[in-house]
Amino acid sequence: MSRIEAGRSYIGGSVVRPQTARLLAGRGVFTDDVILPRLLHVAFLRSPHAHARIVAIDTAEATALPGVAAVVTGEAMVSVCSGWVGTLAHFQGMKSAMQRPLAVGKASWQGEPVAAVVAESRAIAEDGVARVRVTWDVLSAVTDPTTALDPTTPVIPRLRALAHFRRSGGGLPPGGRRAERDLHHGPAYGGAPRGPAPSSPTSILSSGGSPSTTPSRRPT
Repeated sequence: MSRIEAGRSYIGGSVVRPQTARLLAGRGVFTDDVILPRLLHVAFLRSPHAHARIVAIDTAEATALPGVAAVVTGEAMVSVCSGWVGTLAHFQGMKSAMQRPLAVGKASWQGEPVAAVVAESRAIAEDGVARVRVTWDVLSAVTDPTTALDPTTPVIPRLRALAHFRRSGGGLPPGGRRAERDLHHGPAYGGAPRGPAPSSPTSILSSGGSPSTTPSRRPT
């Protein structure tokens, strides 16, 4: 029987998930379950500040940790990835700020990745992150739209075009008039900067070994 029957309404009904038995039996295979030859793990050091200049990054202690393969900073990534700007094809003019894998020179939001530690295991990578020393020059941050509209508020060039777009409404009919009404500001509300991004995480595993290499599965 087809999983989706023509003409049947599935709203409010119980639908059997074909993969349920496999998952409940512990036979599901996820990215973390796959082990490839020479597999490495990465953990990120993230900025604790919403806006701060990166004065210096000391990676010596993390690099010396046994099991650490590399410690990568934003400057090292520039030659590999210059950055990208997210756009929406159906929303003309909408674009995100410049996105980089790791911050270069300055962190522009709390949680922005600043350094990456690549190691033989997740635990070692996280231990390496704890050994990376960053010297910060904390700068003022803007956390509400009212302050952002103040002409005296410093503009972060990187985020100047965070939401760059223009929209216009329809015109008035012939002889029509706009309604007269009082306009006022409602309650203030907050939100984080947004840009085009997938709603669910995506992961990829790749191996540079022989095509005949068969990945193994982590024991359950």
